[in-house]
Amino acid sequence: MTSDISSSKLILHVGHAKTGRSALQAFLARNAPLLQEFGLNYPETENTGVAAKGRPTNGNFQAFPEKIDPQQRQLFSSEFFYPCLNDSFLEDLKNRDPHATIICFTRNYVELLISAWSQKVKVKGEPRSLSEFSKESQLYPNLLKTIERIEACGLNFRILNYSFHVEDLEATFIKEILGKDSEAFMKRAETFPHRVNRSLTAAECEFQRQFNRYFGRSAFQLISKPLLWQHPEIATGRMRFPKAELEAALALNVGNQQASSPRGTASAHHSGRVSFGGTRAARTSDHPRTNPHPCRLHLRETQNPFGADLYSSNGTRDS
Repeated sequence: MTSDISSSKLILHVGHAKTGRSALQAFLARNAPLLQEFGLNYPETENTGVAAKGRPTNGNFQAFPEKIDPQQRQLFSSEFFYPCLNDSFLEDLKNRDPHATIICFTRNYVELLISAWSQKVKVKGEPRSLSEFSKESQLYPNLLKTIERIEACGLNFRILNYSFHVEDLEATFIKEILGKDSEAFMKRAETFPHRVNRSLTAAECEFQRQFNRYFGRSAFQLISKPLLWQHPEIATGRMRFPKAELEAALALNVGNQQASSPRGTASAHHSGRVSFGGTRAARTSDHPRTNPHPCRLHLRETQNPFGADLYSSNGTRDS
C-alpha cells in the first residue's frame, strides 16, 4: 500500500547524505512562515537563521522531539535522523503518530559513491583516494537495511531518486508534503540564486585530501570552508573513475540488483507502506512484480555505464 502523507502529523526528511539536503533545509528555513500558512509547521532552532541565508546546517534536528506539537502538522529535516532509524526510534515515532511519514532521497549509485567520498574529503578529513574508498563503501547495503526496518515497522515511507529530481528538487519535495497545494506554495516561495553547500571540484578534492593526510578533520577550516563560503558559484565539473574499480564497487554494493530494473525508474516490492518515486515522466511508477527485491534502484539513465575505460560523473549543485 502506498503512503498517504496527508494523514501524517509528523513528517521526517532524513537525507540521506549527498542528496540535496542542505539546499532543501535552506529552502525550508527561508520559507518556514509560508509553510505555516499552508498548515505545516517547520520548528525553528538556533540554526534556522543561518540556513535561511543559504548556509549549510544540520536542519532542525535539535528541535526533535522537544518541539513536537500534537496539535500541529510538523516537518523535521536532518541527515542526523538517518543513522537514528533503528527499531526503538521507529517504534517511538510510530507511538507518537501511527501515520508518521519518513521521506528519503537517494541517488544513482555511481554519483552517490563519488559524492559520498567527496563529502568525506571535504569535511571529515578523509585521506583515502576515491579508488581506496570505493573498496570499502557499503552505501547501498546500509540503505536496504534501513528500508527493511522502516517497512517492518509499518510506517509510511517515501524514497525518491535525487538523480531524476536535481533540477526541480524543492518543487518535488513540496509536492510530496503538500500535494495539491504545492503549486500555490511554489508560486510564493523564495529560492536561492546560488548553490547551497556545493561539492568540491576534482582539483579541490585532491588539494584538500593532501592536507587531510597531515591535518585530519581540521584541514576543512583551511581549504574547503573558505572555498565553499566565498565561492559558491564555482561549478563542480566532472570526476573520473577507472572502469575496473567501478565494476568492483558495483559488485560490492549492488551486485545483480540492477539487472532487469526498468530503465530510468526506482521501484519496490510493496509488502508494507513503502512508495518509490520514478522518473520525471513517471515519478510514482512502481514495478513490484518485475522487481521482487525490496529495493532495486536503476544505476544510471544511460544504457551502457561501462562503455569507456573511465566513467565520468557530472557534479551537482548541492549536497
